[in-house]
Amino acid sequence: MKTDIRIIAATNRSLPEMVAKGEFREDLYYRLAVVTLEIPPLRKRQEDIAFLGRLFLQKFAREANRDIDDFDREAIALLEQHHWPGNIRELSNVVERAVIMGTGRLIFAEDLPPYLLPLQCAAALPENPPYWQGRSLKDIIKEAEKNIIRKVLACNHGNRMKTARDLAISRRALQYKIEEYSLAGANEES
Repeated sequence: MKTDIRIIAATNRSLPEMVAKGEFREDLYYRLAVVTLEIPPLRKRQEDIAFLGRLFLQKFAREANRDIDDFDREAIALLEQHHWPGNIRELSNVVERAVIMGTGRLIFAEDLPPYLLPLQCAAALPENPPYWQGRSLKDIIKEAEKNIIRKVLACNHGNRMKTARDLAISRRALQYKIEEYSLAGANEES
């Protein structure tokens, strides 16, 4: 049977350097390297961040059957300021998390992961916020973690493997957290 195919391969490493060091087969490299495209990392393409973020937002909102229109200006600014060591995958995961955590038609800064948010001055916080009054930081963090795990599990219909991937933790760590927080309804699908 005669076929005509093209293979598209991607890597974040320099294959010519790997070939020179003997870490990648030279014959395979020359089979694959018919046309090579060098795409700079996301941190060097700041002008693409808002566009790609909105593209991911449309995709994940559609998949989650959510009516989310856009990011607010502060959220876009935070996305554009981030260094993106995880490149496009990190942006995709951040947007998917924002869709899960968001509650309205816009994604706000507080819907983004905490590591993207600037540190706030303690003086700007309310004097006696009821949700933390009389509670330790450890208890507040545990409650937030429990709620996030519960929401992501629900979004993934109890699929632990996907939930672990989405939360960037091992399946074993997720299992430990499910038991620690007595989270029911999580099935064993992979």
